[in-house]
Amino acid sequence: MTPKKTVYCVSPDCNHGKGNILLILHRDNIFHRLRNPEGNYWEKLTVRIPGINIDLSTAALVQRLLPANFYSNYFEEPAFKHIVLKGNTILVGCRNSSCQMWNEITVGLPGTNINFDDAAVVSEDLPVGYHLDIEPAAEVVIG
Repeated sequence: MTPKKTVYCVSPDCNHGKGNILLILHRDNIFHRLRNPEGNYWEKLTVRIPGINIDLSTAALVQRLLPANFYSNYFEEPAFKHIVLKGNTILVGCRNSSCQMWNEITVGLPGTNINFDDAAVVSEDLPVGYHLDIEPAAEVVIG
């Protein structure tokens, strides 16, 4: 079975310095944690780029925290409210109510020019209580 890569918020104040889960990468899927009135749930984004067989769980990642005013200054209305795929980056807002900072995750695959602007992305809400087996993303470099 292909391992999953988990990415946490890098804000030093988020969950007392431990960070909140932002997303999980597995093959051509990005699992993004959301909250709704029924409880926590996961959104699954399936990403397909023509001519490229991607496995996001093997990607090299560089992550940095964005300024507090990032969202309001740079985006009018993205396709997905708390996650934006742009170029070779994933921009994701922390869902922790006391944090809500945005993280930029640059994705690199050896020998592959990743450009999410060329991707077809399909969104699917997973059921409330859905559980993902996860392991830490040891390859994340905080920039």
